[in-house]
Amino acid sequence: MSTTRLRTSLPDLRLIAFFAIVAGAAFSAWFLVLRDPREIAQGRQAMSVAPLDFGEVWAQDALECRVDFANRTADTIEVLDFQTSCRCIRAEPSAFVLPPAGQTRATLTMDLTETDPTQSIREPRQMSVSVLPIIKGRAVGDDRFTITGRVKNPLAFSVPKVEFRDDDYLPTENKYLVRKVAFESAVPLRSATAYAEPPHVDVRAELESETRGVLWMLPNVDLPVDRLDCRVCVALQSTGGESLRSPALPVNGGLIRSVELIPPAASLTPGRLGETRRTTVVFRSRRGDPVSVVSVEPASKETTVQAATHCEIPGALAYNVSHHIMELGAHTTTVDFVLAAGAVKSQRVRFRVSYVGLP
Repeated sequence: MSTTRLRTSLPDLRLIAFFAIVAGAAFSAWFLVLRDPREIAQGRQAMSVAPLDFGEVWAQDALECRVDFANRTADTIEVLDFQTSCRCIRAEPSAFVLPPAGQTRATLTMDLTETDPTQSIREPRQMSVSVLPIIKGRAVGDDRFTITGRVKNPLAFSVPKVEFRDDDYLPTENKYLVRKVAFESAVPLRSATAYAEPPHVDVRAELESETRGVLWMLPNVDLPVDRLDCRVCVALQSTGGESLRSPALPVNGGLIRSVELIPPAASLTPGRLGETRRTTVVFRSRRGDPVSVVSVEPASKETTVQAATHCEIPGALAYNVSHHIMELGAHTTTVDFVLAAGAVKSQRVRFRVSYVGLP
């Protein structure tokens, strides 16, 4: 996390005088002055709107910008919230009250990694974010201001995103197709450490030279999720000792498993309170290997799971899932199965069951 010194020029002589008084406390912050509503009626905005520029910085996930708000009106001002033109910025505090002649400081934290992961490392990108304080009793838009700057990308990936598909499964090798993504660094690197948020994929960074490397990734089969939806980032350590972070590389697609569920989810017949409804789930190996259940973990104590005595699909394994209905209305519960098939000794899959309780 880093804090950048922020400056803005204000041509109004009255503001210059005002800042001369508080300059000692504001050397590293922007000031936004809330003006009298009568000035708004004369075409003056409620806030100073001189460009707020953070300069040129490396992409990072938590650039802190301090903003001091000063109330120049004769009334108490209540800021209810902040609206921004992107999801990359958050304010703390997001709401506050300023008495007449009062002032307070808010910290705007900006995530500068939300960008095209293939963006050039040689040219900084221009960034402009509109911030709108929502002030009680004041027309929306009167107090909008803009934050600008230039963001240097420390690392560029060879692709804009990574996607996995069910047909990527290699049944002859009983493993998952590994994705390989090349990257180039703007600075000489000592190390590169890759990670996924959330950890839907296992990912590793490998340096081929001081400025080039590759990512290796494959799905994390132990997570009970149906879809891959995560971001991969690389923490960089330059040869000069600087810590940097890459832009986020999106990863998505269907979760590839060596065992498929038939059906992938089920809806039970509606039942009255106290009644039990049942469905059957079948596990089948894509390669044809025998499937075994290592453990069963129902999310609800009202759900019971038993091995079926018969399965119509050759080489597959069937389990009966029963749920004792104790709630009115529509609900969903889950059962996690830990399976083994061939070389895959532990694979977690989640079976979702929907039911409706009738009075």
